[in-house]
Amino acid sequence: MYSKKNRVVRVEQVEAYTGNKKSACYRLIRKIRETLGLRDGQLISVSHFCEYMGIEENEYYIGISGATYFSQQDK
Repeated sequence: MYSKKNRVVRVEQVEAYTGNKKSACYRLIRKIRETLGLRDGQLISVSHFCEYMGIEENEYYIGISGATYFSQQDK
């Protein structure tokens, strides 16, 4: 299971949650940044991502917990 200690959204997490391709996830993150008024390169928090998507944080963590990328990284 993925640890909640990471509070920054990564493109791999968005990819695991949405099931979209990486390029679409980069566009989504860029759109969230623009909506929040952040500059390029500034990080998106899990709470900002969840607010934008209209989901609870627990739902986000459950959605990404099965991703191979994270199960290997947490070991």
